[in-house]
Amino acid sequence: MTEPRSPRAPSAAMIRTLRRDLALATARVKQFETAQQANEALRESEERYRRLFEDDLTGDYLATPDGRILDCNPAFIAILGFQSRTEALRTNLRTLHAEEEDYATFIADLRARGKLEQYECVRQRRDGVRIHVVENAVVVTDARGEVQQIRGYLFDNTAAKRAEQALRETEARYRGLIEFLPDAVVVSDAAERIVFANPAAARLIGAAGPEALVGRSLFDLFHPRSHATVHARSQAALTEGVPGPAERRNVVRLDESVLHVETAVTPIQFDGQPGVLRVPRCQCPGSSRGGVAPERPGDLPATRQDREIERGANRAPGASGAGGPAASGGPAHDPRAARPGARRDAERDLFGGRSKGPRRGR
Repeated sequence: MTEPRSPRAPSAAMIRTLRRDLALATARVKQFETAQQANEALRESEERYRRLFEDDLTGDYLATPDGRILDCNPAFIAILGFQSRTEALRTNLRTLHAEEEDYATFIADLRARGKLEQYECVRQRRDGVRIHVVENAVVVTDARGEVQQIRGYLFDNTAAKRAEQALRETEARYRGLIEFLPDAVVVSDAAERIVFANPAAARLIGAAGPEALVGRSLFDLFHPRSHATVHARSQAALTEGVPGPAERRNVVRLDESVLHVETAVTPIQFDGQPGVLRVPRCQCPGSSRGGVAPERPGDLPATRQDREIERGANRAPGASGAGGPAASGGPAHDPRAARPGARRDAERDLFGGRSKGPRRGR
């Protein structure tokens, strides 16, 4: 009976071979795991993209340059009035533009620039209703730079456009009303430049028409002593939205005569920009609503006229001067009670020889 052989010890070469095979197997396992992880990451990324694509409130689409829609999200389907994704994918982008040449213009601009941002255009829904949209679009090119795909993102801006149009129509009606108001109306902007004036304002200031006032500084209309107050009231209206009550001001007409007016300030929006509205009403004696009664040498308010006449009368021969009754404690000097003819002499001196007294008989 033969005895069993004892197992042979592995050779060094065999051990090296086994180690190499084990290392290769381990590397393949790691490679497989890495590939699995990469695939999982890719699936997760695609899922995130799909969720963003599906849940995005803007209408997203992918199309070819000739207009064939490759993919789109629910917002795109709703905005353009499709019943389903299938219906949308059977539609060409060309048919969704209001005019046939609009798509050609869109593609030409996109090819030239590579992308379009805040691109405003009119689209036509499947039911024929035209809508205003704002769109961002970008091209996807191949290695040669040829456009392969278009990625677009649009939203319906129709409501905003209608509101904007309604605002313009309201402003037009408002302007039409104030054009014919008997009261003067002046609107200034944040730089305190006149941006609107109606015909009554032109008459009040002595301008040929409203266009002669537009563009001028607001301060051109007011006496220099009022400039600081006018500026402060404008700033309060512009920055705080605070209206100002009616206050008396002196308005300087284009012929440099002066009007006494009462004017309030009201903050408004004019052509989409903050502004200040003023309605100056003449307070001159003898003026009617919106009328003009400018200060001139011959028709100054009594207090100012009398002061100037008094100074002239005091210089007239025989008039009471510094040593007269007023200076000696007597009754106050009244220029209208001066010597006969003194008032006429003073008026003649003031108004260039044009006496305002009664004419002598011939």
